[in-house]
Amino acid sequence: SALGLVDGSFSSYLYIDDWNEAGDYGAASQGVVVELDQAYTMDRFTFGAPDNTYSYRSVRVFYLDADGNEAEATGLSLLQRRDANNRIYYVIKLAEPITTSQVRFGFTRYVRGIAISELRFYEYDSLEADIQALYEDDLHLTLRADVTMDTINALYARLDEQHNGETHPDRELLQRELDEAKLLFE
Repeated sequence: SALGLVDGSFSSYLYIDDWNEAGDYGAASQGVVVELDQAYTMDRFTFGAPDNTYSYRSVRVFYLDADGNEAEATGLSLLQRRDANNRIYYVIKLAEPITTSQVRFGFTRYVRGIAISELRFYEYDSLEADIQALYEDDLHLTLRADVTMDTINALYARLDEQHNGETHPDRELLQRELDEAKLLFE
């Protein structure tokens, strides 16, 4: 059952004896399907395996669009990270947020044996885009002319907000971006 994937325990997991589960190829019946209680706007997901011996090559994200048709999120990135306990987990970051009540994940490994123990879903927060919008250039060398210290302070306040007991998943990176904006402003 997919319920074991969102129970907060790494001891329960889904195991598929294959290297591909709708990650490179496969029918619409393959993959891990999660139906949510309502439509949410999301831009990232995380997943972990039962232990650190599992590594993933790629992932695909399919979702039901506003018309109820399955669409694929394009331009996503898969990032491997470690938590405070040195446990490996993966971040699936979408290029653009999606709004949906159902998500289907496809996974690919280099070797046989796919194991997924936890999935997390993150509602879209425009904080990252709002911080990026402070800058006039892609290299973040110049602030836009209309940026004030009040604008920067308001973004610092949002950075400290918690949702479901957690701060933004990219809090440390966004903190550095804001610190740089503050230095440029001064």
